[in-house]
Order: sequence, then C-alpha cells, then structure tokens
Amino acid sequence: MSEPATRRRAGGRAARVALRAAPLGDDIRPIRAGLQGGLYKPLSDFDAQRIHTAALDALEEIGLADAPPSGIAAMTTAGAILGDDGRLRFPRALVEDMLALAARDITP
Repeated sequence: MSEPATRRRAGGRAARVALRAAPLGDDIRPIRAGLQGGLYKPLSDFDAQRIHTAALDALEEIGLADAPPSGIAAMTTAGAILGDDGRLRFPRALVEDMLALAARDITP
C-alpha cells in the first residue's frame, strides 16, 4: 500500500517575517529617488503664523505649571519668570531667541 500524500502548509511565521523585512519593489515604493520634498503645505503661511503667535501668547500669559525645581532653576536662569502662583512664564523674546538657536538640520 502506498502512503497517503501529506499536505504541507506553506508559509508560517518565518515566511511572514521575511516578507515584511524584504525591501519594497520599485513600483510600490511611496518615495522614489528624484522626488522633491517639502511641497506639502497643509497650512497657509498666514495660518502657521497665527498658530505661532497663539503659542507665544500661551507661553507668555499662561506658562507652565508644576515644573520640577531643577527645571525652574535652569529656566529662570535663561530668562523665564516664576510667578507668585508657581507658574513659569516665558517672555516672547526669550522664546524667539531660543527658537533662533535651535538646530535647523537634523542628521543621523
């Protein structure tokens, strides 16, 4: 008598992991060489400026509550103001100066 043919299951966990780890084909990559970035603008320049101004207003008027003592020391040394209510407030000029010092390019 002959043995009945056994079916083997294809795939398995190792195959699924290998499939996910494999690079995408050139035809389905979302980003291709030569594409220019930086063109997507979900906000107009005017709207972005309004958000920036609102953030500066919030930092200057509302500030930050419950900062740790080490943070209070560092931020007041930099120019933040600790109010009688325990909130740290950041003058507009201080925030703008710190933003000017921030790195513009991020490299790995």
